[in-house]
Amino acid sequence: MATDTNADATRGNRRAPAARGFRVALAVAVVLGLLTSLAVSLPGRPAHAAAGPGWSIGHPYSGDFPDPDVLKVGTTYYAYSTSSSGGHIPVTRSTDGAKTWIAVGDALPTVAGWAENHDIWAPGVAFIGGQYVMFYAAPFRGAGGIHCISRAVSSSPSGPFTDTSSSPIVCQLQSGGSIDPSPFIDVDGSAWLIFKNEGVPGSEPTGFWSQRLTPDGGAVVGDPVLLTQTSQPWEVTVTENPSMIVYGGSYWLFYSGGDWQSAEYAIGYAICAGPAGPCQKPTDRPLLAAFDSVLGPGGPTPFVDPAGHMQLGYHAWTAPDTSYPAGYRALHTSQVTVIGDRLQLADDPDHGDSTSGGYAISIQGTRSGEGYYVATTTGAVAALGDARFYGSMRGARLAQPVVGMALTPSGNGYWLVAADGGIFTFGDARFFGSTGDLRLKAPITGMAATGNGYWLVAKDGGIFTFGDAVFRGSTGALALAQPVMGMAPTRSGNGYWLVAADGGIFTFGDAPFRGSMGGVRLRLPISGIAPSPSGNGYWMVALDGGIFTFGDAGFYGSGGNRTVSGFVSSMSPRIAGDGYWLTSLDGGVYAFGRAPAKGSSG
Repeated sequence: MATDTNADATRGNRRAPAARGFRVALAVAVVLGLLTSLAVSLPGRPAHAAAGPGWSIGHPYSGDFPDPDVLKVGTTYYAYSTSSSGGHIPVTRSTDGAKTWIAVGDALPTVAGWAENHDIWAPGVAFIGGQYVMFYAAPFRGAGGIHCISRAVSSSPSGPFTDTSSSPIVCQLQSGGSIDPSPFIDVDGSAWLIFKNEGVPGSEPTGFWSQRLTPDGGAVVGDPVLLTQTSQPWEVTVTENPSMIVYGGSYWLFYSGGDWQSAEYAIGYAICAGPAGPCQKPTDRPLLAAFDSVLGPGGPTPFVDPAGHMQLGYHAWTAPDTSYPAGYRALHTSQVTVIGDRLQLADDPDHGDSTSGGYAISIQGTRSGEGYYVATTTGAVAALGDARFYGSMRGARLAQPVVGMALTPSGNGYWLVAADGGIFTFGDARFFGSTGDLRLKAPITGMAATGNGYWLVAKDGGIFTFGDAVFRGSTGALALAQPVMGMAPTRSGNGYWLVAADGGIFTFGDAPFRGSMGGVRLRLPISGIAPSPSGNGYWMVALDGGIFTFGDAGFYGSGGNRTVSGFVSSMSPRIAGDGYWLTSLDGGVYAFGRAPAKGSSG
């Protein structure tokens, strides 16, 4: 089925146009690189609108909610926070998987008699000994503002909690006091209390401690054990808000670091041998720092959602304010992915964007074979594994959806291309021109890169060349049975393959023809193509995840024998050719062969 034409390429020398607004009402034809001429609309994903601070019992709540603690009770979630307009310990409830929170009231109407009646901080609640036990920090009366930890109980997770204690349960006066208590129930049912000492500036750093609780949670047992201390530059001189979860067989300790009233406040984590430690910090950077309009994330609280995924609740300021009274710290949640002894958040700016709100249309493996990028129609880019994030078009108003992505030869940058041929460059990717301000006969469906240039391919197989990319032919002058879905370059850069939705292959330059699906009846159309490392073969992927191999491209499995959520829009081989990744429209990533699973982007 190899063919060639003498159609001329259109060379561009104009800058990429400024991003222009468009109303996202995507058809399958657009989302999948204009797969067919059908216009079957895909539903848009809802945007989450920001809401101002407020507290009205029985109504959805999205106001000030610092130092949150999330507790799962059956299928209902409860969240508690540091004192605010909602009372000493505001409590909210969610019945939809910790997505929407309804204000319940003040869970702690009256504090302990030994405590002053203000600045009630960082509650932690657990079900211990047949009752709900709340631990919280309060100023020790007459101690000059030093906080200590108290305990209150209730028969209901929403309270009211009652505190009849005559003295704190924990109070490290010699270490500046004790705050941020967080109860933890181990896999053997034993209860522990994790907390922070305030520290003494210049002589004693802040640290996290663990101490076993009695079966009713009424007292601590034995001596406290130091889990970890402030030690990394990003933490400045303060760490706080420790909270532990056992998930995937490992003990994860989350915490905040830095100045809480700044955009630089951030969230870190350690991995522990158990509730009594020891704990080690596997990275020297935050797990989550400021991103977009979310400033100073902190107060982490891990929990498990209804689907069994680890989620991290946290508070954060909303730009531009990082202080009271103009600002407030709202409750956020983000899914956590476990990758060996490392964690990755969907909202981690170092790993790019969450792909929610768009449709994943391209996956590109890194040069090491240990990570990959996923790009969406909205211009969001998720960087997973060892992939480094260099920026995206997330949040920009685009004239047309993004339909393709290509990495630079160094792996230190990438291009995105929109359906109108607009080019967006990131990292060391250079701009060589675009078709963004041309009137195209057919929309762009994909791109491929050389060392110093790139090709764009249109739905009709028209080829547009920029930089040192050489025109080797196109199908622009042919009447195609099915639209062209994508292209792949040869190893030399002196040729390329085009693939149509029916699996037809068109070869140009030094691209060898190794077979096609042009005469085979497919269950679903082809959505992409990728070359083998040697250039002597290629893979095709269909919408159902079916994989078709030609030449020396190896078969390592397909969506046909594995559950795949949604339509598969793209594939990328591992650099060694010993496996590949598929991505579906919802951002799910599926690994085959020796291609490592580094998490999904959706």
